[in-house]
Order: sequence, then structure tokens, then C-alpha cells
Amino acid sequence: MMSKVAAALAWYSREEYSKFLDAADDPEVWDSDYESWRSKAEESIRKLAAMGVEAVRVSLTLEETEEWCRKRGKRNDGSARSELAVSKLRTQTR
Repeated sequence: MMSKVAAALAWYSREEYSKFLDAADDPEVWDSDYESWRSKAEESIRKLAAMGVEAVRVSLTLEETEEWCRKRGKRNDGSARSELAVSKLRTQTR
């Protein structure tokens, strides 16, 4: 039996999204508004599902992300946020 493949997807509330826009170390990769980001994220979820991958939305807050990055000496960028989302997903599924 094949195990289901899951992918952690960093997910933001509208309020947190605007906070990340102001504070992230990679503002150039962010959509300028929440609706655009959410639309692209939902499309990514559909594409992953078509490939047999379950995208699991992992909510991130700016506060927890900055603390996580500070403890590990990382920048608040896409790589770090992805790593944090994966870490949180692993913790949730144990």
C-alpha cells in the first residue's frame, strides 16, 4: 500500500499576511495583496492534488516565524518559512 504524500504549505490569515509584507526579508516575492496571494496558493493546492500530493495548510504568524528564525540564525525568507511549516506539520502529525 502506498502512503499518501503530503506537502506543508505556509498559510497566512489576512492580518498576518500584511504583517509579513512589512517585515519579511524577501518582500519582492510576496504578492502586493492578500487576495492575489490566496488565489495563487489555492491554485498551487489544486495542482498538487492533481499530482497526488495533499497540500496541508500550516498557519504561520509573524511573531512565531521571527522567533523561530532568530533561534536558528535564519532570515525571514521563503526558505525559512517553508522549513518552519514542515517542522510544524511534522509536530502536528506525530
